[in-house]
Amino acid sequence: MNGIAKGEPMMKTLPAMTVIVLLLTGMAADFFSVIPVVSNQRTIEVPEEYQTIQEAINNASSGNIICVSKGTYSEHLTITKDDLRLIGEDPDTTIIDGNQTGTVVTVSANNVTVTGFTVRRSDEYGYGFYLYNSNDTVIANNTCDNCDVGISLKHSSNNKIIGNTISNNGLGIILAVGSTHNLIDSNTVTN
Repeated sequence: MNGIAKGEPMMKTLPAMTVIVLLLTGMAADFFSVIPVVSNQRTIEVPEEYQTIQEAINNASSGNIICVSKGTYSEHLTITKDDLRLIGEDPDTTIIDGNQTGTVVTVSANNVTVTGFTVRRSDEYGYGFYLYNSNDTVIANNTCDNCDVGISLKHSSNNKIIGNTISNNGLGIILAVGSTHNLIDSNTVTN
């Protein structure tokens, strides 16, 4: 009888067939549910495309990389877009100067990377880097000089503060209220 021995219950072969059908159905469902991922990883050059870093940030989209050539940029940066990469050419020659006013770099977004800059000269109550409501952000291989506070985190978690040189500031690194699970490693803090 259809390949089943006489007296053998049909139930022994049914579970195996059911498993195969379910596996094939599941594979087909996964195949048709694939969503294409569009990469938005555009590189923006400063000052080639935009004269200021803030102008490049304002015109960037999530996923963009902003590469900043060496020079002194007298400005204050505010980053409110997720998934941006801000990369300076060299921390010794790519300088963001706050001109002794305000905070120099404020990050209020998630998954932001800032690397390769000297950030200097906030006002007497300002920060070099201020992370506020920022998670999964990386501040790495920067120099922070002559600010009231070098780097401050408030309501910011799961960030990485790595390999920065923080000198001649009123305070080095502050973890303020609501900042947890941050990695602070291999930074040099003096004066």
